[in-house]
Amino acid sequence: METNDTNVHNGHRARMCSRLFENPDSLSDHELLEVLLYSVIKRKNTNDIAHKLLRTFGTLENLFEADAKSITLVSGVGEATAREIKVIGQILKKLKNKPIKKPKLFSFANNKDAIISEFKGEFNEKFVIFLLNDKHQLVSKLDFKDHNPSSVSCDIPEIVKAIALNSPYFAIIAHNHPSKNLMPTEADDFTTGKLNVILAMHGVNLVDHVIVSDDDAYSYFISGRMSYIRKYFNFDRLVSKNMEEILK
Repeated sequence: METNDTNVHNGHRARMCSRLFENPDSLSDHELLEVLLYSVIKRKNTNDIAHKLLRTFGTLENLFEADAKSITLVSGVGEATAREIKVIGQILKKLKNKPIKKPKLFSFANNKDAIISEFKGEFNEKFVIFLLNDKHQLVSKLDFKDHNPSSVSCDIPEIVKAIALNSPYFAIIAHNHPSKNLMPTEADDFTTGKLNVILAMHGVNLVDHVIVSDDDAYSYFISGRMSYIRKYFNFDRLVSKNMEEILK
């Protein structure tokens, strides 16, 4: 049967663990260290040992950078406790020295090879829409095929559904030319303009249209053709033009 002291001891540890899970910012340095030591010091009051460690080394940073032998010199600290502290210290050291990798932005310039690879082995036209977040990172990809060697249609309701699910800010569209002619056609311009209007109506900015043929690709954005599309295929322009026709 457990004594009252044991019940109080276990109750205190349970409360401290609850605070760690529910409100970790409320724990002071010595309280965090106290909880850390629960796994290696089962019966003793780790609060006292945590205070001794901090008094000896001054800060948590100094403690986790200290060598194991110095840690074991503190009264009440054994090899297991020193090992636990050193493991945490080494993990923190590795994280501190690890270079921060910036997420790669999805664009024609950064992902030309990846875009081209989408069409490897395709003998019929295929249409792909890449949806990007506000940081130009890929959040969704839609593929459209209809087994026609010279044309492909995209499902507008499916595009709208993907926009609703992923809340993208930008889009890049791409398709292949099995004819091996890399230059855009009049139909390509019309499709680009049509999607530019549809995407804009849903708050999505069409950044580029990429045409792929074999191992090469053409970019509407890099060629300047995207600027032309935005100028002549936009919602406001189309509405104004229709209003002029109606009012004639």
